[in-house]
Amino acid sequence: MAIPGHPRYSVASDGTLRVETRSGYTVYRRPSRVEKPRYPKYCIDGKHYLCHHIVMEVWGAPRPDGAALLRHLDDDPNNFDISNLAWGSGRDNWDDSIRNHYEDWIGGEYHNRQKLTPGAVLDILVKIDEGVPIRRIAPMFGVTEATIRCIRDKKSWRYVTEVLYPEHKKKMASPT
Repeated sequence: MAIPGHPRYSVASDGTLRVETRSGYTVYRRPSRVEKPRYPKYCIDGKHYLCHHIVMEVWGAPRPDGAALLRHLDDDPNNFDISNLAWGSGRDNWDDSIRNHYEDWIGGEYHNRQKLTPGAVLDILVKIDEGVPIRRIAPMFGVTEATIRCIRDKKSWRYVTEVLYPEHKKKMASPT
């Protein structure tokens, strides 16, 4: 379908851009893949547009009132197929990241200054449940007491504290 305001350009529901050149040729373009968290862009008439916004503008529903952002349901910024896009709130986007286990990439063990792994965080949570004082746990893992409190209070490592740890506790509680 044609992109509004750009008669020589059209986009398919999978994000393939079709350009009719001035000389009459038809050229198909896909944006280059980029590393996360950058979003691919199309260059249309000398201006850059986010691919997922163009696909949603042409194929999807208009932005509803209260929708803060355009979400990628699978958290892959390179997948801008219309079936993967939806309007939503920041909370909806966060829920998507939890569902897709994407939070580990956002921070967690992949952060360049991270000292902990999900396994270490699970160990910390077990020690907290056992009643080991925070001042003793922190040196065991080479982190500050504030870091342990943030884990305990679910201010950091939420994927581990809200998803993995409850699953871990169920496994430990169930008889083998």
